[in-house]
Amino acid sequence: MDLFDFNHNEDDAKPLAEKMRAESLDEFIGQRHIVAEGSLLRRAIRLDRLGSCIFWGPPGCGKTTLANIIAKTTHGNFVKLNAVQSGVADVKKAVEDAHNALKLYGKRTYLLLDECHRFNKTQSDSLLPAIEQGTIIFIGSTTENPYASMTPAIVSRCRVFEFKRLSAEEIAGALRAALVSRYGRSPPIAYRWRTRRSTISRAWRRAICARPTMRWSSPC
Repeated sequence: MDLFDFNHNEDDAKPLAEKMRAESLDEFIGQRHIVAEGSLLRRAIRLDRLGSCIFWGPPGCGKTTLANIIAKTTHGNFVKLNAVQSGVADVKKAVEDAHNALKLYGKRTYLLLDECHRFNKTQSDSLLPAIEQGTIIFIGSTTENPYASMTPAIVSRCRVFEFKRLSAEEIAGALRAALVSRYGRSPPIAYRWRTRRSTISRAWRRAICARPTMRWSSPC
């Protein structure tokens, strides 16, 4: 930490989607088919008994957010890697650290691999033994069909959860929550819209996320 950490410039520069990212399962929007109360995934997260899994779905549907929630709720270590930026050396270091944590402190290690479909066979082979032996709990995040784009040996050892696109109602709810957070109260009447009569396009959603300081107006 240094003197410039107190000016909050980095926080102000974050896009709206990052500022409003859910921090708990209760705040998580969408994907009720896998995180509803009493579901397998929700119970596993709460009990800290999640096994290796793959989150598969389109961009912007909550894969990374759910992984971050798991990171906040687990009592184990949590390591994040990106398949594009990480190589075999990064995987080996993560596995070695996980082995030491398990051996010395009895702590499990969750390894989140973003864009896991980008991992080649050599990288996958370096990770497979750790998954088989339970040294790490693997959480892969991908926009591609893992059954077609990933090493079958890894997929066969993971439970695949398919994420779906957010509905117009869910996106509208997220935007209303953002307005409440911005104004500290219910959105002004000029900023309200009727979800049933409006279609929120993907371009509108991305424009909202990319420009947190934009002037709010109704899409109707």
